[in-house]
Amino acid sequence: MIAKIKSVSVIGLDGAGIEVEADVISREIVIVSGTGLGGISTISAYVPATKVATITPSFTVAPTTGSGYLILDD
Repeated sequence: MIAKIKSVSVIGLDGAGIEVEADVISREIVIVSGTGLGGISTISAYVPATKVATITPSFTVAPTTGSGYLILDD
């Protein structure tokens, strides 16, 4: 999946298959390509309407638009 909004503490997700906040809260997110490659954090909040996730702790390097990510299963 490709990041839409990016900073060290929030990331815009493509939202595919994410219907409610509970689908992603407390799951790990890993940057798998592009800027920020290898960054890993935990989703602490998610707003389905905007598809923006807050992550904790912040990434060391902010992913950029187009960075690939993977949300890990529990």
